[in-house]
Amino acid sequence: NNPTHPTWWDNKISTNWLNGAAADKFYAGDTVVFDDSAIGTTAEMIGTLQPSQILFSNAVKAITINGAGGLNAGSMTANGTALTTIANNAGNTFSFGLTQNSGTLTFNNAGVNAFGSGVVVNGGVLNIANAVANSFGSLTLAGGNVNILSPAAQSFGAVNFTGAGTLTFDQPANLTM
Repeated sequence: NNPTHPTWWDNKISTNWLNGAAADKFYAGDTVVFDDSAIGTTAEMIGTLQPSQILFSNAVKAITINGAGGLNAGSMTANGTALTTIANNAGNTFSFGLTQNSGTLTFNNAGVNAFGSGVVVNGGVLNIANAVANSFGSLTLAGGNVNILSPAAQSFGAVNFTGAGTLTFDQPANLTM
């Protein structure tokens, strides 16, 4: 890790990543994996980051993504059974959507989250706790739970229940479909 800024996730500056076994910097278009081999459990986003995909495979370590930056990613997949929290001060875009397979993934960031082609929940828990409106595209619940904890209006293109999943609104939120 970069000794000056060991938690920074930035574009081509800090050597806080591994490319195989070699230390590396983050470049736009990289695939980013968070797993239990990570030295730290917090990544502080600096600027707008553009990974092609983000994969959470953290079975034990809780991961927190925070900072002033935002994500403009291709997709995000949560496979880890541990807690993951997105708590940055900006909005995030996932053009090709989000897939929640296991664990608990919580969005508690300050900006709007746009899930492009949609959200698929096969298992685990997805918490939407940021205080602003989000755009889900479509929402497919094949299993697991989606908890809308935000008081803001949420926009869904469609909601499809294909399994035993649950959708809960904890606040008097508005629903737009």
